[in-house]
Amino acid sequence: MWQGAWAQYRAVSINELAVLPQGVEMGAASTLPVAGVTVLRALRTAGDVTGKRVLVTGAAGGVGRFAIQLARLAGAEVIAVVSCPERALGLQELGVTQIVTAPTEVAGQVDVVLEAGGADLLAAATQILCPQGLIVSISGSLSPGLALPEGRLIRFSMGGHVGQDLQFLVSLLATGQLQTSIGYRSNWREFDQAAKQLLDRNINGKAVLDID
Repeated sequence: MWQGAWAQYRAVSINELAVLPQGVEMGAASTLPVAGVTVLRALRTAGDVTGKRVLVTGAAGGVGRFAIQLARLAGAEVIAVVSCPERALGLQELGVTQIVTAPTEVAGQVDVVLEAGGADLLAAATQILCPQGLIVSISGSLSPGLALPEGRLIRFSMGGHVGQDLQFLVSLLATGQLQTSIGYRSNWREFDQAAKQLLDRNINGKAVLDID
């Protein structure tokens, strides 16, 4: 389903498409199909988060920034975990109530963990998870020997047929309820540089490459 991203032409099922409302810029919309839909479906997996404390690890990245916004829109109190204070740029404006560099810095317990920051942060987050809390592992990175009662740790997979969810996210973007947090934008010929910046964790948010 996801093959052929660098092809000149590609056949796509209408179940994977959304119509862009007038005023929605193509580059901004391009950040939504994977990261945005992933977070939307991960939140559904977590259930109703209204009034709950949601911890987002890897909060400075593209997935993390969508997680903050969508959890807040769902009525949650959102706590963000970043690797260093410099990576927290712009997170308060997205609606977090607290920014920390480690889950153990959080006072009290959390109800839901949206894990997008890797195995070490996931393991640390278990220490502040409430007795009936849930961890949704988006990155899929699990620590060896990590043990939680059945049903409290879910390894999330996005799945396909994203068109309907993508249309919902595009509508949020069009009405200003969702920001895309583009941290790097350049020409597609500079892919190598963009990839290096992403892998070195130098980009806050998403990277967009324009085709000319």
